[in-house]
Amino acid sequence: MIKKYLIIILSVAFLVFPVSRNLISFAETKGGKISEVRIVNGCPRLFINGEEINTGAVNIYYLPDMGIEVQGKNEVPRYPSEKWLLNTEGLIDQALNNRARLILLNLWWSDLDKSVIRPNSISAYLDFNNLDRIFDYAGKKGAYIIPVFVFFPFIPDWWLKENNFPPYHKGKICDSCETDSYGNVYNNPSMNSDKVQRDWGAFIEAVIKRYKIHPALAGWMVGVGATGEDGYGPNYIYLKGFGNASEKIESRPLMFTDYSPFFERRFKGWLKGKYGSDAAIQEAWGDKTVTFDSFKTPKPQEMIKEGRFVPVFPDPTDIFALAASKGRSGSLTAKGIDFYDFRNYMRRQDRRYYSDLFKRNDPGHVLIFSASSEDFLSDESLSDGIGFSLGGSVDAEANNLFYYLALDIVRKAKDHKKLAFISREHVCDGALRSKTGQCESPEQLRFTEILGKSVKCAGGIFAYTVAPYDKKSFVNGSWIPPVWFSDESMEAARRINDYSPGGDCACYLIREVYSGSGCGSNAVRNCDLISKLHEIYCGGIIEAGIDNIVDTSGKCGDGICDPFEIESGKCPKDCAFAPAASH
Repeated sequence: MIKKYLIIILSVAFLVFPVSRNLISFAETKGGKISEVRIVNGCPRLFINGEEINTGAVNIYYLPDMGIEVQGKNEVPRYPSEKWLLNTEGLIDQALNNRARLILLNLWWSDLDKSVIRPNSISAYLDFNNLDRIFDYAGKKGAYIIPVFVFFPFIPDWWLKENNFPPYHKGKICDSCETDSYGNVYNNPSMNSDKVQRDWGAFIEAVIKRYKIHPALAGWMVGVGATGEDGYGPNYIYLKGFGNASEKIESRPLMFTDYSPFFERRFKGWLKGKYGSDAAIQEAWGDKTVTFDSFKTPKPQEMIKEGRFVPVFPDPTDIFALAASKGRSGSLTAKGIDFYDFRNYMRRQDRRYYSDLFKRNDPGHVLIFSASSEDFLSDESLSDGIGFSLGGSVDAEANNLFYYLALDIVRKAKDHKKLAFISREHVCDGALRSKTGQCESPEQLRFTEILGKSVKCAGGIFAYTVAPYDKKSFVNGSWIPPVWFSDESMEAARRINDYSPGGDCACYLIREVYSGSGCGSNAVRNCDLISKLHEIYCGGIIEAGIDNIVDTSGKCGDGICDPFEIESGKCPKDCAFAPAASH
């Protein structure tokens, strides 16, 4: 009788609880591969089981639970539909056809966890069926997968409800939602949130344990991390993004964060540790009204110096601002500087938590963080590489900035002996496609190809971004994720992956971007950034309006009279016996 009831109980359990098709872990059935970073000729390189993987990569990006329907057709298939699975498998085939073996597969918690209420065990309620299929398919085809863990903004519904995150925030207090100085609550969590670390961390740990010895695994990546795109804390807030409490927030100045109860408590504790007494903090801040008993995070107006305008709190992870030399220097008061330092402390704690989680559970595979700041790179032991995704653009000024950032990130990563993944999104011009049948302009494709080759030349890994939507249902001018999908862009991807960098490739390619974007005539901005790159990589600056190179690092006097020296009269010793240039 006992045996009969036991069989019934077990049968019901299999009906009630979600169970993956593979009840035996990969650890028991398959031999995993080990990945590592080795330095080859001064460049960090990815090795898997001793084999150097020197191909490009593909970044498979999509928005979960947000299939876009256009004219009755589901343009972006929902995970985990059969169409999503077939299209994702097709993208793996396409990547291999383009000579790219690395697949960056974005992975959302809300895809695998469909629980209505908090599960007793997060790992036990995850549905791995579809991810198993993709991993097995990649392994069969000879591709390698790097799962990209993405937290914001697609989070299980039960978690949002439990923690009072938008859209369930109805004027109540959200303890650890990122909150701005006006009291607007976002569904971006506060940095170093213990709730996120506990629950999202449990999800990450479950995925690691399942796939860490799968033969198709190449490593792990944290994309838009627990609280932001730098892997560990926001370098911006979504003023027009998902989950805003107000549609007019972006028009207000001084959008400082974080004013959540959680962040305020932690800030108070950090200040107590630094100053120890009311008298000490009052003297440091020049404010006799501040006490730890009644502590409140200072208002933005108290954090910036009189006469300065700082619309969004400065951040060391904002590399766009840093490229334009718009740091926080001189703009913050003593209160603002402490808040600045505290935010950095919180994001360091966050990134160290997740780094330890990955390395503790799987020391045999590389870990990549979506991070590019010097503050992150200086923590040498945290990861084996960094990743950065560049938006798609047809604007020359934006492309010049992106180009500078991409090569600067690769250079800095190389200096710290880390891999650098640079992903490039794309923009399909619906009007152009209606008129010519081509999705991207020739100039756009030309720039992207040079960007990809430049990243390889500088020592990085270039990835193009794709999405598993149904190409046949694409409607001109409709919204799609920023991806590559046209035949012309696929041809460019193949040329990038087939490219073998030469010794002087950086100089040649940087100059190509400079001239191709109209910098020779000073018609666009950010040309000084391209010139700066040439000085860094090639030892010479590009003079605006001339579109040629002046040697500044001892190359002048090498006895070689190049065409520019002839034409401009520079380096006369090199050209002493050269004929005058003809025009």
